[in-house]
Amino acid sequence: MKKSTIFLLGFIFLISFVWGDEKEEKAEKTQSSLKHYIVVTADKLEESAEEVSASFTLITAEQIKEKQAINLAEILPFVPGFSMAQIGSLGHLSTLFIRGAESDHNLVLINSIPVNDPASSWFDFSSLSLDDIEKIEIVRGPQSTLYGSDAIGGVINLLSKKGEKKNKFSLNLMGGADATYKGTFSFSSGSERGNIYLNTSHLSTQGNFENDDYTSTTFFFRGEVRVKKLSSFELFARYSKTNLGIPFSSPQNPSPLRRHTTEEGLLSLPFSFSISRSWKLKFNLSYFDRKYEFE
Repeated sequence: MKKSTIFLLGFIFLISFVWGDEKEEKAEKTQSSLKHYIVVTADKLEESAEEVSASFTLITAEQIKEKQAINLAEILPFVPGFSMAQIGSLGHLSTLFIRGAESDHNLVLINSIPVNDPASSWFDFSSLSLDDIEKIEIVRGPQSTLYGSDAIGGVINLLSKKGEKKNKFSLNLMGGADATYKGTFSFSSGSERGNIYLNTSHLSTQGNFENDDYTSTTFFFRGEVRVKKLSSFELFARYSKTNLGIPFSSPQNPSPLRRHTTEEGLLSLPFSFSISRSWKLKFNLSYFDRKYEFE
C-alpha cells in the first residue's frame, strides 16, 4: 500500500513538472513572438506588443490563413469576449458585440482611418475582405478617450500589407458548394527607395435560396516613396463593391427581385518626417465614401 501510494505521488509530481515546463515554454514563445510586432492602436503610439497595458488581441496574416477566413466576420468570433451575429448566408449583414456592448459601440479602422457608418455608427463585418490585410489589432474595452464615442466597446484596426523587397506574384483560386468561387491576384515589389503592393480579389456564391446570390470585388493599392532616410510619403487606395440578393422580405414572404448594392472607396495620403531619433511628425490626408443602393 505504501509503495503504490509513493508511486502515485511520484507520477502526479512528474506530470505536474512536465506540464509546468510546457506551460512556461509556451509563455516564453508567446512573449518572444510579441517582440516582433509593433502595436499602434492601443495608445495611438508605436510600441512593442509585449509592453501594451490595455486588453488587446493581435491577429496576424498567418493566423488568418490558418483559419481560412474569407472576411472579417469569420475571424473575429475567435477573439475572447466577441460575439458575432449574422443574418442569412455568406455576405449578409453581420454585427459584432464586444463584452456585451451594443453593435454600434465598436470602432472599425482601416490603417487607422474610421470606416463606420456615419449615420448609425454600425459596421457590416460580412463584406470586408482580408486578402490585403497584414494584421488586425483589437483593443477591448472603452477607448472613448482616444477615439471618441464610437469606441465604447472596443477598437478594431486593420493594417494593410506593404510591398516586399523581392518581386513577388501570387494567384489563388478556390471553389466550394453553392457555386462558390474566389480568385485573388497580388503583386509586391520594393527597394530601399520605396515599395508597392497591389491586390485584387473577386468572390461569388449562389447562396441557399432563390435570389440569395452574393458577389464581392475588391481592388487595393499601397505605395511608399522614401524621400530621405528620415521622411516617407505613402499612397493608400481601396475600392470594393458588393451585390447581394435579399431572398425574403419576411420569414414567409419570398422576394425574388430585391437587391442591395454597396460601394466603398478609401483614399489616404500619409506623410511622416523624423526631426530626430526621438521626434517624428506624421500627417494623414484621407477620404472615405460609402454608397448604398436598394432595388
